[in-house]
Amino acid sequence: MGEVYRADDLKLGQPVALKFLPPALAGDAALLERFHAEARNARQVSHPNVCRVYDIGKVDGQHFLSMEYVDGEDLAALLYRIGRLPATKALEMARQLCAGLAAAHEKGVLHRDLKPSNVMLDGHGRTRITDFGLALRAAEVIECDTSGNYPCPLE
Repeated sequence: MGEVYRADDLKLGQPVALKFLPPALAGDAALLERFHAEARNARQVSHPNVCRVYDIGKVDGQHFLSMEYVDGEDLAALLYRIGRLPATKALEMARQLCAGLAAAHEKGVLHRDLKPSNVMLDGHGRTRITDFGLALRAAEVIECDTSGNYPCPLE
């Protein structure tokens, strides 16, 4: 949900990623709450394998999230570009993803939308989980959602 742009945070003195909620969706109270919930849920998690969310804001009527900028590519783009990953690389990425998910689960946050386009790979070989847009607090009622060809494993 939303487009992501690289920007420079003048206060922090570093690049950030800005994720904008499409203006057509900003009038939908439920979607706006989901956008805010993404920020609340993601801010609970601080781990090297989870993309940090810094803040949420609104400028010129457009709502946005300010996040850690990851200089790299998402796993979907990498797989499209090179095809199958070498087994050692796939295992290392899986280990890092599990570490990031474990950190989220320790904070009671369930991602619920892990897929290649929500996994970023930086230039240092680190794997980062992004986009907590479907995340829930573990205490909330859990319903399975699906995203593309990645069905919920509980189905």
